[in-house]
Amino acid sequence: MVFEIRRQILRTLADFRSYPLLKLGIFLLCLPIAANVFWILPAANVYPPIPGYSHAIEPRISSWSDQRLARLGSESSLDFSGRMMSVVHHATYHCSPEQIGQSWWTYAAHKLRLLKEEQGLLSLLSFHCGFCHARAFILAVALRNGGIPDATAYGMGGHVVTTFHLDGARYVADPDFGIHPFILPEDPSAIRKAVEKNYSPIVRYHNPETIAELNDIYSSLENNLLYSFEYLINLRDSQDEVLEWQRPIEIAVFLVGLTMIGFHVGLRLYRSGRRKRVGVQTGVLARS
Repeated sequence: MVFEIRRQILRTLADFRSYPLLKLGIFLLCLPIAANVFWILPAANVYPPIPGYSHAIEPRISSWSDQRLARLGSESSLDFSGRMMSVVHHATYHCSPEQIGQSWWTYAAHKLRLLKEEQGLLSLLSFHCGFCHARAFILAVALRNGGIPDATAYGMGGHVVTTFHLDGARYVADPDFGIHPFILPEDPSAIRKAVEKNYSPIVRYHNPETIAELNDIYSSLENNLLYSFEYLINLRDSQDEVLEWQRPIEIAVFLVGLTMIGFHVGLRLYRSGRRKRVGVQTGVLARS
């Protein structure tokens, strides 16, 4: 019995090797699934791991229609901005702008020079991780969509946060480090106190020198400037136009593979039927 099963397996494998069309069809059928399941995401160079910085702890934000980004009816602007900061911080993580290949198609489009990527990856179609400015931009878009019209990325010559105005005061939020919105004073000494107070929770994950560096960055007002929101939106939209081809390409490859398998099966059935007809005709001739 065991010998018979082994012989059947070997015969099946021999048949499989004999049919390149079938092999290619199965390969193409499995390729889109395997490319997504086994694609390796960029790894953050951070040890020990820091939730929301070295890795995401919530499902990624795959579109702007994600229910987590919707503003609740009773939510104040400050509460909404704080919740959005937490969503972006927990659903994305920190990586360098050069780590573009966050899906097989993003990687291919990058290698083919199809993407405008001077600010790294900004499109949610593939976004898993990004540098501080990318995460600040995503938070700014979420805030604008929720009714805070002037939210944008705020560059400070070494770090980028999200900034917006509420009741005449400038607020900043930092989705890269997970810092909730706080009022940014105009006086440099007051800025240092505000930064020390609001960034103190990150000491358990980052060393005190990080807060000192951030303090210097915030206080160097001559290097601080607002990113052009229109510029970032145009970059994101141009990336979306390229990356939205991923699913149609995967479906096309899957269907080509399925067609090849179907053609192989149909050809086998046709040949089998033809052999039977020839056998019947030969038998009839032999009897006559």
